[in-house]
Amino acid sequence: MPQIFGYYTQLNKMAKFKRDIESTQLYFRCPGCGHLHALNDSQTDLKGENRPVWDFNGDYERPTIKPSYLSWSYRKNPETGKYDVETDKCHSFITDGKIQFLSDCMHKLANKTVELPDLD
Repeated sequence: MPQIFGYYTQLNKMAKFKRDIESTQLYFRCPGCGHLHALNDSQTDLKGENRPVWDFNGDYERPTIKPSYLSWSYRKNPETGKYDVETDKCHSFITDGKIQFLSDCMHKLANKTVELPDLD
């Protein structure tokens, strides 16, 4: 398989999902929050760790994963010193290369469905 910037795909350079050679996780670029998201599937080497695993259809150009993908980040609360202030929340379904953002997303694509961008 061809190596591209630490990633590899099944057939070609341009794909919506890519798998990292070292971690074996799948990656995709989210057009809503702009972040590169990582997820585990049945091929991910979890090294004995208990982590969530998604079903992946194996199609890097028209990926489908199940169940939904939820990502969030927090910033430090100046009053408590804890990282408990939610700043970004991205919740979606990915089906046939399209990403359907759910209503609880904290970005402009909430409640919209768009094509996943290619990773190069």
